[in-house]
Formats: sequence, C-alpha cells, structure tokens
Amino acid sequence: MDMRAIGDVLALQASTLRSIKNGWPGFWDELQPLSLGSTLDLYRYDGTFLASPKPVSSDGLGFAVHRLDFHALLHRYALKCGVIVKFSMEVDKYLESPGRGAVVLSNDVRIEADLIVAADGVGSKSWDLVRNIKDQAVSSGYSVFRANFPALPAMENSPVLADEFQKSTTRGCAFMGPDTHIVMSKSRHRLGFLMTHKDPGNLLDTVPISAVLPYVEGWSPVVTELIKAVPDGMVYDWKLRWRDPQPEWVSPLGRLVQIGDAAHAFLPTSGYGASMAMEDAHSLVECLSHVEQQDVALALRVHNCLRFERTACAQKMGFKARELWHKTDWNSPIEDPTIFTRMWAPWLLEHDPEDYARNNFAACAQKLRTGEKFQNSNSVPGYTFKLWTVQDLAESTKDGLQDEGEWFSTE
Repeated sequence: MDMRAIGDVLALQASTLRSIKNGWPGFWDELQPLSLGSTLDLYRYDGTFLASPKPVSSDGLGFAVHRLDFHALLHRYALKCGVIVKFSMEVDKYLESPGRGAVVLSNDVRIEADLIVAADGVGSKSWDLVRNIKDQAVSSGYSVFRANFPALPAMENSPVLADEFQKSTTRGCAFMGPDTHIVMSKSRHRLGFLMTHKDPGNLLDTVPISAVLPYVEGWSPVVTELIKAVPDGMVYDWKLRWRDPQPEWVSPLGRLVQIGDAAHAFLPTSGYGASMAMEDAHSLVECLSHVEQQDVALALRVHNCLRFERTACAQKMGFKARELWHKTDWNSPIEDPTIFTRMWAPWLLEHDPEDYARNNFAACAQKLRTGEKFQNSNSVPGYTFKLWTVQDLAESTKDGLQDEGEWFSTE
C-alpha cells in the first residue's frame, strides 16, 4: 500500500507522548524529526493575527505531525517489533464465543484470536456485536476539505505561499471565519490543510477546488492560494459523522473491545481525536497486563470504565471549541483573542493513561465485581459527569454550552 499521499495533519498531545517517550525504545528519536512544532498561529479570516497558543504540558510535550509521516513510522516500528501488518483487509463481521473472538473478512476468510480490538473508525461494524444493533453514525452537519501535497512546487508557483512558508522549516496556523475554519501545515517537504465547513449534503468524496473557494471568498490570500495550489485541482470532502456517547465498548462475552473513533468519534476542533485513540491503546495494554488469559473480559471492562467519561468530556470539548471558532461575530473587534487558546486545559494535557490504569485497575475491578460505581478522576475538575446526546448539544448552543467545572485553561 502506498502511504505517501495519504492524510493531512494531526496533533500528538502530551497525554499520549509520555508513554511513547518512556516506553517505546527508539521510537521517540525517529518521531521528533517529524514534528511540525507545538505552536499554532491563529488568525481572523482576513489575516489579522489573534494569538499563538502553544498546546504543551508542564513537561513541554506536545506537537503536530503530518498523518502520513506518523502512520509510516508506526508501520515501520510495528514491523521492527515483529508485528504482522496486512493492508486492504476489509472486515465484514465481528463474532465471539466464550473463549475466542473472530473477524470474518469480505473474502470470507475467518481470523480468530483471544482478543479482537476494533479500531476501524466511526463506521465500525463492531457495533453489531457490542450492542446487537446496526448502529449508524449520524452527520454532524459539517465536513472537512482535506489535502496534502509537495511543498516546493507550490511555493515556486506562488509568491504568496513562498513568502508565508519558505521562512520556516515547519509551520502550523489556522484561519477562522463565519462557520468555517482552516488549519494549514508545512513540514520539511509537504503542505497540507483541513477546512471544516457546513456539509452541503451531497454524497461526493472528492470535489474540485472551484467548489472549495466560495467558502473562503474574501479571506486572506494565503488561504485561497493554498487551496489553488492543490496539484490535481481535487480535494477530499470528509464527512464528519459521530454518534451519541455509548458507555459500552466491550462485547457481551468480553472478547472484543472498541478503541479510537470506533468507540468515540471526535470533531477535528477538539485537537484530541488521535491522542484519545492512542490513550485508549496505552490504557488497554496496561489493563491487560494485570490479568491472565482467562480474565481478558475483566481487563476490557475495567479499561472501558476508566476511559468512557474522559473521552465523552473530550468529545464535548471539541463541540465547545467548534462553537467558539465558528459562531464568533468575526465582523466585530475581538477584545480578548486568548479565548481561542484555552481549549488545551490541564485535565487533558497532564493526564497519563498508563499510570492511571496502573494505579486504578485493582479498585475499579473490585467495584465492577460487586456492581458498585467506580469514581473516576481523569476528566474535568469540578464537573459531575452527565451522559449527553448530540441532540442535547445542538439544543444547548443557544445557551453557550454552559457546564460547571474547569473545562478550559485559565492561562
């Protein structure tokens, strides 16, 4: 599989980087050269500078990477560790028996294992097994134009892009306007962007740049020139789908667990979807290390219990951030630009999912055995968790999504 032209940019937050830095020998040294930096310069749509948040933790961790670079590194590292990786294998069905989990592929090949980890995204077919229904993710009302392409030809053909990006080896910036925002990135060799916009409701996976440019009419020339620089004139239009938070990620017999977007879909404005998926992985491995083979189901349920409330709060944070970025009156003066920098709060950045699972596994397992509620401490300080729905959030936007607790950074 050729991965060179796949993907755009993602953020690796401190909460996932700690385990990588301390527990994956050699990986950190290969990852650091891929960093696009930790600063994201924020602008009004017309190019007026707003702020330069640096979403790093107290130990200085946190940066962005191009998705394709990160995936390629993960692939190389997995092969080096002896992991067998096969691409283009489509899962048709998930199954389980008291002692085994299984997947049936689209070519009717059946693969069995002690444990199945469903990490196949928001459209995962694992919901058939976990909830015994064909659960469909629903439209969020938004989609994302995505593109990633070689930087040098684009800068050679556009003085505007050359002036903006040539002076920096790496760069990250975002422009925000009425119900639209675009995040742009430059690595050593590539340029990319993600532009969140209202979903027009069509079924197209790719669209010409002529369909993209009307969303940014009157915006900074940097934005329009970057869009025009897409080599083949076509961009992906990725539909943003999500579902109501589901407390159960584990199949009835405990042989399958969902992680990442398969369990909890994120909006890009959270800046945390990739990191939450990797937090899941760190937590899951730690929980499994506490049990023997016959107790895999218990480990999965402890992991689920430790993770659900935190991920649901982080999902809600993405919705809060989108409302702030998209619903601001951009034609009026912005009195306090730092309001756009406060989404990277300590409860998100300072968490260590591996340590949390290690320190809380026994207590949580005991509560699950006795049917008592386990009290988590890894989400929003001062907030009493309440299960919410997508409809709840849509209806609460008129009230500004008010919740008790310390959701945002105060700095």
